[in-house]
Amino acid sequence: MKWAGGRHFLVLGVYVLVFIAMTESVSRAAQPIVADHTVVDKYKDIPQYWIDGVKKMWLNVPGESHSSGYRNGLDFLEDLDPRFQVNRTEANADPEPYTDQHLRVSGHRRDNGGYWSYGAGEANWYTNAAGIANIRAHIAYSNTHNLTIAAIGFGWCWDMSWHNDVGGTIDPVYQVRWAGSSEGGPDGDLRWGLDAGDQTLTGNSVSMDTYLSATQQYIDYAAANGFPTKVFFTTGPVDGYSGESAYQRQLKHQYIRNYVNSHEGILFDYADILQWGDDGTQETETWTDYGNAVRTFPKMHSNNMLDFGGGYTEDGDHIGQRGALRLGKAMWWMLARIAGWDGVSAGGDTVPPTVASTTPSPSSGGVPVTTTISASFSEQMDPATIHSNTFIVTGGGGSVSGTIGTSTVSGVTVATFTPSSPLVSSTTYTATITTGAKDLASNPLAQEYRWVFTTAAQPAPPTPDPPPPDPPPPGPTSSSGGGGGGCSISMRGETDRGSPIGMVLMMFSPLVVLAARKAMIKG
Repeated sequence: MKWAGGRHFLVLGVYVLVFIAMTESVSRAAQPIVADHTVVDKYKDIPQYWIDGVKKMWLNVPGESHSSGYRNGLDFLEDLDPRFQVNRTEANADPEPYTDQHLRVSGHRRDNGGYWSYGAGEANWYTNAAGIANIRAHIAYSNTHNLTIAAIGFGWCWDMSWHNDVGGTIDPVYQVRWAGSSEGGPDGDLRWGLDAGDQTLTGNSVSMDTYLSATQQYIDYAAANGFPTKVFFTTGPVDGYSGESAYQRQLKHQYIRNYVNSHEGILFDYADILQWGDDGTQETETWTDYGNAVRTFPKMHSNNMLDFGGGYTEDGDHIGQRGALRLGKAMWWMLARIAGWDGVSAGGDTVPPTVASTTPSPSSGGVPVTTTISASFSEQMDPATIHSNTFIVTGGGGSVSGTIGTSTVSGVTVATFTPSSPLVSSTTYTATITTGAKDLASNPLAQEYRWVFTTAAQPAPPTPDPPPPDPPPPGPTSSSGGGGGGCSISMRGETDRGSPIGMVLMMFSPLVVLAARKAMIKG
């Protein structure tokens, strides 16, 4: 009986554990997916498996000018980290067909005439029934023509603030007046509030609930038709406005967040991402409402209005390159979550990089003075961290000047130092990679890496050619007679001609020749 009781207890325990696991699983599944400032740097945690999954996707963000910030940011991330391959398609071209080589992104929308349009405004996404029907038809057409939309969301412009500045009746709950545009709405292009109750304040039946309702319709439509498309909510820009207009816009953004959190939806929080800087700080402003309460709320972080070089050049998205890059990083995180990643497993890269090999090799000698110095790392490095302060060459009593570059070879980074002039012969040099060099996950070298090498000695001057040998003494001269077998008499030089025998030969040689000729004639 004791064993039976233990067995029953064990079985009950198993059931309890299974129930807890199922409850936790359901709880995790029911959580909304929110891409905000807290996930910007978590793009580095995405496992390669899920990166490859995102590369099969078409991200569709129809919108107006601000929506180009999504595409710009994805391009900037690819430049920073080649793992995150993307191809953007702009206007005057059809959407790119399926591929598993890179994420596809565009703002396309199939219009009612059966043609591809590019972009969308509030009139196309939520303010009227015809626009809503068109977005539904766009989702259906794409998903049945080898153009499956993996994720689609509206790219807000200044629709919450512009065309109609703050005005109308003060909202008694929020002590603010409303602003915004509602092109295509049943009441015309008017300012608008949060819900239907605000129509008495604005004269407009369009409200934030109109946007939420339309977007929820797309979610339900895709699910009812078995389309894999995930429709996500978005917040909008935080640049360009301040004071009361910016405050009422912040209220609208928070209204969207509240809805998503209560409906387990998917939110790309464009506003929150840009209200925080890369240094982890948030910038705020204050406004005193009509109840004399001082309202403090976040605003566009100044760093996100800057380009990488520190200035700002308008490129159509109305934000700086730094801000756009933050959008790109957060978007990859959100798409990986949509693809199936839980955001936790196979956590981020915490392994520090190492120097795998160098040229010249450590302690080598006889190195040519025209050599370039290079270091191959164990993985891809952040090229922005490899520069004159992190790759240093010294020798001959001082620092060596040169240019530094990086390249990716077989999936790892190779840093190259090219001296500005030839090195000095017979000199020992030290090359150093400091811990300021970091990989793409911002992990620095565990410790500074140094190696030495010695240049070759200056070659000795070439040995001159030896002088040519003296010419040989003159050889014997000869005289030959013609005809028959011929006859020759060798004469030896002046010394020989001065000898008695030479004198006799010289004296009688003409007679001998003459006798030989006569003999030939007679014969």
